[in-house]
Amino acid sequence: MKASKFYPIIIGLAFIGVIMGLLFNNKKKIDEKAERSLQTNVAIPVYASTPQYISDTTKIEVTGRVISENEVLIVSKTQGLILEKYKKAGDVVKKGDVIAKVEDNIICDNLRFAKQNLIKARKDLERYQSLFKAGVVTKTEVESIEILMRSAEIAVIELKEQLKNTIIFAQTNGILEKDFFELGTLVSPGSPIGEIVDPKKLKLHTTVSSGNFILLKKKTPVVFKIDVYPNKLFNGEIDLIGSKSDESMTYDVGISFSFDYSDLLKPGMYAFIEINIPRQENTKILSIERNCIVGSLKNPKVYVIQSGKAHLTEITTGKTIGDRIEVINGLTSGEKVVSNGQINLSNGISVTVL
Repeated sequence: MKASKFYPIIIGLAFIGVIMGLLFNNKKKIDEKAERSLQTNVAIPVYASTPQYISDTTKIEVTGRVISENEVLIVSKTQGLILEKYKKAGDVVKKGDVIAKVEDNIICDNLRFAKQNLIKARKDLERYQSLFKAGVVTKTEVESIEILMRSAEIAVIELKEQLKNTIIFAQTNGILEKDFFELGTLVSPGSPIGEIVDPKKLKLHTTVSSGNFILLKKKTPVVFKIDVYPNKLFNGEIDLIGSKSDESMTYDVGISFSFDYSDLLKPGMYAFIEINIPRQENTKILSIERNCIVGSLKNPKVYVIQSGKAHLTEITTGKTIGDRIEVINGLTSGEKVVSNGQINLSNGISVTVL
């Protein structure tokens, strides 16, 4: 009797269990169906491009500076006080213009004395030559007087040169960019007096690494921008390639201008220089747009579209040419590669190309 009371409860619990099992199984099937529906029916919109063959070039980008081909440092060749200042910084000068005058009173006194010695030596030589003809003196004595006369002549020549050096001239045409003296300044041989810059004869100076140095040739075209003219392109060509590196293993490169830019450019301006080095004629390389790359260039990958799905593919890259990357391995020219929209992708997901 007592056991019969539990039969309805047991039957009820069993019924509930069957119902819950059916519901759980149906939910699982619904979820799986929904997931399959998402996988088969939802496609991520992307943009795509195809790898292209482009000319093989190497672009060297360096910075440089506009310089004058004629930058002359004027130095004193004598010692003394500056008595006259004829030119100052900023003045236009021509070759031969007098810039300054150094005191010359001591040199003039020494020159007068040297001239007197020379006159005396010449008279002594004439007298000894007459005595030699008369047999009074020997030939050796005559030769000694000749040596004294030559020494007197050299002394006069040297003092005249020293006197000439007291007048400081401009050695080239241009602008006296700097002066390093005033009236009363004491100068000595080698003392800087001023710097002349010719603003009409300009060129670019830059340096390149040893790796790029071997690629350069004279007359290679160059394009450059100047910092104060960011939207203007200037043209030139390489006219100097240094033969010796500096301590940092860089080589000097000189660039002449294709046109007269003297009205726009001034010495000291900063330049951004681009040198395109062509490879062998008709050589082409396979390339893709830079924004196709997923991740970094150290471990480059791209999404390749095949049968409506995006497949993450490893590639091997080479040089960068403008906004394109050389592809050495992993792609062919006929494949479609996702160029925009990679952020929403995973390997094997469906995509639609916009």
